[in-house]
Amino acid sequence: MSPARWQSRVFAHLNRHKPRNARNRGVVQVQFSFNAGGDVVVGQTAQFVGRPALDEAAVSLVRRSSPIPAPPPALPTSIVVPIDFKR
Repeated sequence: MSPARWQSRVFAHLNRHKPRNARNRGVVQVQFSFNAGGDVVVGQTAQFVGRPALDEAAVSLVRRSSPIPAPPPALPTSIVVPIDFKR
C-alpha cells in the first residue's frame, strides 16, 4: 500500500470516530506516534487553536481511535493530521 493511500485510510478512520455533535468548531493539527500494529502510543496538539477544549477534543479523538490502520513498512512512526470539527 502506498503511503498516500494509507494516510487516506487513517483520515477516514479518524473521521468515523469524530463526535457527531461537537460543540466546538475548528481545525486542530494533532501529531501522534504509533507502532507497527497501528496502536497510538502518544498524541499531542501540534498547532493550538487557542481553545483548550477543542485542542483536548482532538487529542482525545486520536487516542479513542487507536488502533489506526497498520502502516506500510518503512513509514515514519509519527504523523501530523488535521482534525476538522467543522464537518
